[in-house]
Amino acid sequence: MAQSPHGWPDRQRALLRAQVRRAVRRRAVTRQGADSLTARLVRVRPWLIAGLVLALLGLMMLAISLIAFTHRGRDLADALVPAGIMLLVTSGAPLMLGLLRFLEPPGANTQRCGRCRFYQPVTEGYTRGWCTVDRPRLSTTSDSGCGRYQFSERAMVRDRLSQAPHILNSRTEA
Repeated sequence: MAQSPHGWPDRQRALLRAQVRRAVRRRAVTRQGADSLTARLVRVRPWLIAGLVLALLGLMMLAISLIAFTHRGRDLADALVPAGIMLLVTSGAPLMLGLLRFLEPPGANTQRCGRCRFYQPVTEGYTRGWCTVDRPRLSTTSDSGCGRYQFSERAMVRDRLSQAPHILNSRTEA
């Protein structure tokens, strides 16, 4: 059996660690982008559903009125056309509100990892840390967010103190 060069296992471990770190960063960035898009779509969903239901009802009434008109049911067609047009026109309002809600910038994220009970900061500072929900601890930041958020008062206090550390040294705040 051939001998491996001196330090080869250490170099190999360092290379593997670097590859894992890069993969975790890529996964965290992808998850943050996906979470923000899905959160925005969830916020807009009721408006889109309401607009689509109104539009479909209006189209159904217009289709029924067209069928009634071809079968010589002029009275039914005269009654359904205005109702169908009204539903089609009013369906634009919820669709427009949903579009505006989708395009508005996200507000201050109160549900962020820095205020979660699963967040464990690294020793250098509070902005970088680990999510301890998963066994292979995922690297994250205190401003990130995920679906497994659970509020913790202790973590919230640590997050606020990390944003303004001068408060601890101030005599006026004591």
